[in-house]
Amino acid sequence: MNFNLRKKLIFSTVLVCVSIITLGFILEVSARLINWEKKSNYFKSNRAVYPQSLRKHALRMTELQAPKIYKKLEYLPKVKSKKTSNFNVFHKNNYKIYKKSFEGTHVSIAEGTHKEIFNVKYTFDQYGRRETVGSSVNPSQHILLVGCSFTFGEGLEDKDTLSSQLQKIDSSTSYYNFGKMGGSVVDVIISQDELNSWDGIVPKTGFVLFNFSSRDHMPRFLGTIKTVGSWNAWGAYLEKDQNKFKFAGIYLDNKFLRTSLSRALAKSKFLEFLGFDWPPINAEAYESYVQAIQQVQKTYQSIYGLQNRLIVYFRPGEIQSAEIIPFLEKYQILYLDYSGLKLVHYAETELEIPHDGHPSAEYNRLLAQQINNDLKSNCLLKSQLNCER
Repeated sequence: MNFNLRKKLIFSTVLVCVSIITLGFILEVSARLINWEKKSNYFKSNRAVYPQSLRKHALRMTELQAPKIYKKLEYLPKVKSKKTSNFNVFHKNNYKIYKKSFEGTHVSIAEGTHKEIFNVKYTFDQYGRRETVGSSVNPSQHILLVGCSFTFGEGLEDKDTLSSQLQKIDSSTSYYNFGKMGGSVVDVIISQDELNSWDGIVPKTGFVLFNFSSRDHMPRFLGTIKTVGSWNAWGAYLEKDQNKFKFAGIYLDNKFLRTSLSRALAKSKFLEFLGFDWPPINAEAYESYVQAIQQVQKTYQSIYGLQNRLIVYFRPGEIQSAEIIPFLEKYQILYLDYSGLKLVHYAETELEIPHDGHPSAEYNRLLAQQINNDLKSNCLLKSQLNCER
């Protein structure tokens, strides 16, 4: 009797497992068919732009011509894959190579058509910071712009980045571009603690302008399935030790099983259809991110003085500013809220790089004017915590 019961239990378990696998397969195939139809419709409506890509999504493929840069620096990065030889790699050794200024070319193409979206040159100083075009005449303060590709100016020439646009308006301040493509607060903490990119700033008085984008920065900070699984397996992550965030390693090096699982799950169109990602972006995650920002401010003040402050700014169209603002106020972090600012009313040309999504030179010009006006009007001091638009 026990033997028959055991057989039934084993059979039932196998049947349930097979049913779950079959259901998962059906759901995955269905999701892929739905996704295929969406892509097909997308390309039919964009036939003039992507005439040869009716069966493929216009995935933005980027290639940094890194060998030219590394050859000039007489350095080859110690990485495990050719795919990682670009500016997004956060092996500490790669970031101790800056002994003189250097430049590189960034090409972006549309998959399937080989249509060039942009082909621009980036110039960097000896600390690995992107060059700001223009010069200051007896600058009274510095402003350090930190953040992701929006701050960096991906797809733009040096003269069109936000830091260069601000420098063009205000010659009394020295502007420094600390933006990193694919960056977040993780990169800022690494640049402070592990690298030397915060050296050589003059004068010693000023601000840090921290660009925040919930859609991009939070998944990178948390190391979500979609982010690590789809493109950031070679990205760095932080761990908290005695209330301080520290560089802990590279996902693929130190979290191999988690990274491998993320890579597998990130390919699932069913999970994509459901909008599933993990860890979740919730109140606890936002507070943790703000704590990391506060750490950046404290480190900055320890180098350049307590009179200097960090200011978070939300770019126009940021939909999650309300989620994180309560924590910025809790930890007394200044902020500029441009989430409701309609730059399109003032724009003379497109605000995004066509078929790419990053800010255009016109976008940066308008945003630079707004930031400069707010800093000059001292609205931050008047409201103590924020300037809202």
